[in-house]
Amino acid sequence: MASQVLAVDRELKSDEITRVIRTEEEQLLVEFNCSSIKMLRVSVNSLMDMVIMVTRTMTTFDEWSPDR
Repeated sequence: MASQVLAVDRELKSDEITRVIRTEEEQLLVEFNCSSIKMLRVSVNSLMDMVIMVTRTMTTFDEWSPDR
């Protein structure tokens, strides 16, 4: 589920960076190809912020799940 949510947000400078998000079993794998270290840092920081938001949201809604 997290990979589907994260894949919606595309990189703003797609000519300078590409990001591929995939899953293997229960692992989220992300591959970056960048034109510069600065662009890599910005992209990784942005992705990490989104991952934190997604995991917090999933945790919150899991607590309200009727299956719990």
